[in-house]
Amino acid sequence: MTNSEFSPSPPAPHALDGIASRGADCFLSALRAWRQQARRAITILDVSVDGPPGNGLDGALAWLAAEHARPAWTTVAPDGGSVPPPPVLHYVVAVSDDLPASAWQALDVRIRTTFARPDADAARRAPPRRGDASAHHNQAAALRLALPGLHRFASDSGHLTLTIATGKQPEMTGALRLRADLILLTGRAPVSPALARALARLADEDAVLSAATLDAASHDALQAAGFAFARQHGAATVGPAGKSAVTPALTSEVTPELMPVVMPLLARFAPRWRVRRHPPPRPVATAPAATDRGPTEPDREQGVDESASARDRPDRPWRTVRRGRAIVIGAGVAGTALTERLAATGWDVQLFERDRSVGQGASGNPAGVFHPALALAETPLTRLSRAAFALALQRWPALVRHGLEWHPDGLIQLDPDGTLLAACQRLGWDPALVASLDAQAASSLLGVPVAGSSIYLREAGWLAPASLCQANVAAAGLRAQLQLGVQVAALRQSPFGSWQAFDPAGQCLATADVALIANAGDAARLLEPPNAPVEAFRGQISRFEVGPAPRLPLIGEGYVSACEGGFIAGASYARGDDTSITLADHLGNLSRAAGLSPAFGALAADDIAGGRAGVRSTVSDHLPMIGQIADLHAARRAAERLQGARLADIPRCPGLYGAYAFGSRGLLWSVLAAEAIVALLDGSPAPVEAPLLDAIDPARFAVRALRNRSL
Repeated sequence: MTNSEFSPSPPAPHALDGIASRGADCFLSALRAWRQQARRAITILDVSVDGPPGNGLDGALAWLAAEHARPAWTTVAPDGGSVPPPPVLHYVVAVSDDLPASAWQALDVRIRTTFARPDADAARRAPPRRGDASAHHNQAAALRLALPGLHRFASDSGHLTLTIATGKQPEMTGALRLRADLILLTGRAPVSPALARALARLADEDAVLSAATLDAASHDALQAAGFAFARQHGAATVGPAGKSAVTPALTSEVTPELMPVVMPLLARFAPRWRVRRHPPPRPVATAPAATDRGPTEPDREQGVDESASARDRPDRPWRTVRRGRAIVIGAGVAGTALTERLAATGWDVQLFERDRSVGQGASGNPAGVFHPALALAETPLTRLSRAAFALALQRWPALVRHGLEWHPDGLIQLDPDGTLLAACQRLGWDPALVASLDAQAASSLLGVPVAGSSIYLREAGWLAPASLCQANVAAAGLRAQLQLGVQVAALRQSPFGSWQAFDPAGQCLATADVALIANAGDAARLLEPPNAPVEAFRGQISRFEVGPAPRLPLIGEGYVSACEGGFIAGASYARGDDTSITLADHLGNLSRAAGLSPAFGALAADDIAGGRAGVRSTVSDHLPMIGQIADLHAARRAAERLQGARLADIPRCPGLYGAYAFGSRGLLWSVLAAEAIVALLDGSPAPVEAPLLDAIDPARFAVRALRNRSL
């Protein structure tokens, strides 16, 4: 795409009013208006009241396919100046989970064809599929979208992020966390008052709602929620009984020249009263430069207003829309994943690591297994783990060209009595991901004998954590500045609102708009008081260069996984931060390995070629800390007023975020953390539902303390 298509021009008033009746035309019309306004990002919410998604999704997918054939984005504007990264379109489709299997198959084909990555897919080794493990794989793959939750797909170019939100309506729409610029309503089912209120909570100021048909009750429900309707020219709205619905008089004028000949029913979100306590998330306001000196000289010459209100305006010319700078502390899997996502969305990042290379500490093991957590009951942990696993499978293939060494060949989890598989089937786990294996099939896949039944996790596997860290930094490119062997001893907020990092000598290392702590040890040291007590657990692995190496990771009580030059067994789990290697932990690893397969029963301590111990950190509920840090001093001062408060009411430290306390699930939590925090910073749609975001919010412990009157 050429930059001339996004050249600065005065925005047309109410440009999003130019919406055509057919879904694809509606999408393309909105896209043209977005380009005219030089928007950095736009969010379209397509709510399928009944049936499959509307034609607007076809328009989004067709546009993405066309974008692949266009020239690559340049970084130089026509006048010779630099330009920001390409704008991003967030297209969110909320669809009911009761569609027939044929509809899910058709939707799956449309999406996967558009988002296919031939180069990345070829880099992946084909998973071995034998016996029962391959049964129903192809037909079940199309059913994955039917699982309740958010299913996200992103283009390599970064132009389009597509999210399929599957679930019961209006509960699923109400669980979204986004700020919609355009809302498309498809289907003929009535819009309930609950759905109308959910849409009002998600609508941006002056957002446009478009619907092909509405009955009178739906019309009244939307109007009561704050949507002001415009009378149509030559278009009728038809209710389920075939009768024309009554369209009230105009409350927001839409000029005829902005309207096509045939129009759907249009409304603008323009409530005459306060309808929501907490508005949808906005992008974080950033300074015009890396320092607190105010606008840059070119901005002063152009008379640019760099006030916070001006920065939030959606109609500012592209030359004044800029991301800010970020400080990231910790270059393990969490910090490097944050750095890669921040850089990909236009932030300039300074990444600090106290060790002499990235991927040390808990990220320094020669191999780490990745898989969704299976349990007998659905919990926030299992739902988050499943979402993080899906996000990782979307993100990691693009890192292969940057050096990621990963092996998504599958993983075997022992399930001797079959209760775990039965629970997965009862909870609706994806049959394309989870399959049952008898002892013979599992042994054939592994290359070592196992007893009893097992679960085959088809797309799980193992990778080298250090290679993931290095690939993340390489993918961040020139927007990331890595500083190794540097310890951040203090973080302070300047009077201007920016964050400053200081070394132990008190020298300022960096100044940025936001700061992100991606190491639990740093969080305990830099946050005063911390949002929650962090506990340290040492974990030791044992490495073998000879013996029966399994083809796939095998997990149960402990795990065994291949690695470069052999295989590893682990891992111990005990309180403390001592990283010395002990014989007792080696013997414990041998015992756990023997319990997984009799092939490992012959191993002895003399066969161990080495070991490594790292420290894993957790909080009391064993969920990660991901999100904006709570301001506990302000919360304590307002404790009486905040009794019974919700998470959104808790005071926060402006511009300070955390991603830590990942325990033994750092590979997957790091991907989820990067997506979730970038969504907070950019005001873009969250990668998981609001209840799951609340479950990992660092301020959750402040809410509990306030309710217990212990803050």
